[in-house]
Amino acid sequence: MKGTRLIVSLVIFFVLLFSCSRDNIRETSFRGLGLKESKYLTAILEVNTPGYFLKGGQPTGYHYEMLKAYARQRGLYLKIIPFTSKESAAQFLKSGKADILAIENSSVADEPGLLKTVPHWKLHYSILSFSSVKLGSSDAIYIPSSLLTQDELADLKGKYRNVVTFNGLNTGLLVEHLQMKRRSCAIVQSSVAEAISLKYSGVHIEEMKDFGANSWYVSSKNSFLLDLNKWIAETRNSANHSSYYSSFYQNYKVNRALSSGVNLTGEFFLSEYDEVVKNFSSKIGWDWLLISSLIYQESQFKPSVVSSRGAKGLMQVMPETANQFGYHSVHSASTNIYIGTRLLSRLARIFSKYPIGIEEQRKFVLAAYNGGIGRVLDAMRITAKYGRNPYNWEDVSIFFLRKNPSLVNPHKVKNENETTRFVKEVLERYYNYKALSLS
Repeated sequence: MKGTRLIVSLVIFFVLLFSCSRDNIRETSFRGLGLKESKYLTAILEVNTPGYFLKGGQPTGYHYEMLKAYARQRGLYLKIIPFTSKESAAQFLKSGKADILAIENSSVADEPGLLKTVPHWKLHYSILSFSSVKLGSSDAIYIPSSLLTQDELADLKGKYRNVVTFNGLNTGLLVEHLQMKRRSCAIVQSSVAEAISLKYSGVHIEEMKDFGANSWYVSSKNSFLLDLNKWIAETRNSANHSSYYSSFYQNYKVNRALSSGVNLTGEFFLSEYDEVVKNFSSKIGWDWLLISSLIYQESQFKPSVVSSRGAKGLMQVMPETANQFGYHSVHSASTNIYIGTRLLSRLARIFSKYPIGIEEQRKFVLAAYNGGIGRVLDAMRITAKYGRNPYNWEDVSIFFLRKNPSLVNPHKVKNENETTRFVKEVLERYYNYKALSLS
């Protein structure tokens, strides 16, 4: 395997043609940075890797947290598209449907129309197999499809006749191939190899001496690369970035989370209540992942939680609400989910009387679930009074619990309170659940 070198040549460049304060960058985050006229920075991430995975019901990961920090500093929200292939990722970037490609093995140098960022860190790789026998040139070698350029792949195939590329998402399928074909191996990121060893027995891991520098990719038509490169350089060179990187790529708990996570077994698992949530959410026509995100927001999947106001259980059901549906205040976790979903259904029927689309309606229902139906309806009336759209949650949220609505500045419309944060965080987590589950 000595011939298996990862040849990833990178030219680190720092272009500082102009200087601007962080405040100026934030003010021009939509047009000045060349991002789409949107509130979102859209990134393509590879699921169930140290760069993007689920830990305790919350999305996290090295790439995810890095991009989230960049987006927030630029006044944007982060939106994730799951990586499926280099070809589709490149198309997303070129068409403007995505802004950044950030995957574990981001070698897409052969793709015209894309530009690399400066490297943000170096990645270490291992040779993974289920055989202790030294492999020969005719044995199968599996490598991630995005790891090598075409020239590097051709060079490897010149040394090893049976080189097979695999999609990084199919880790479980890769393990099955390695187990069936004992005289085979795979090149994977070291942290992924460690995660697999925690999940399966009989795994042999050999550290590779070579490593690759990892960069992100953007469209060549972008105009925010200079700003992004400057931010990466500042972040990468900061005193705590090394420990931050290690917390994802050299951390036992992260490897353990990956070993029991989304795609190693092909199943997306959030909590022991998944099947109950799926059952009751289907009866009201809601995505079970959205209900699960709400449950995490309310209780982090802990059925014994009781709030200071007396709300109980997974979905924080108030005693009077339980009574309305014919149940005592003390009830099982399954009953708690049933009552919570029934309440969501009741609220949805109220908002169905208004000309609000289903996706937008969900935001109003979530707001009412947290803040009360009366407060939401009051905010809708105030929104209409001041000339905004009462059927658009973004407009209504501006006036929700606002003490002096007449003093609202049309250029500063952010209104942070418990309910507006609740809606934003539940939906943000839901979109990540969808991406991580590939649904």
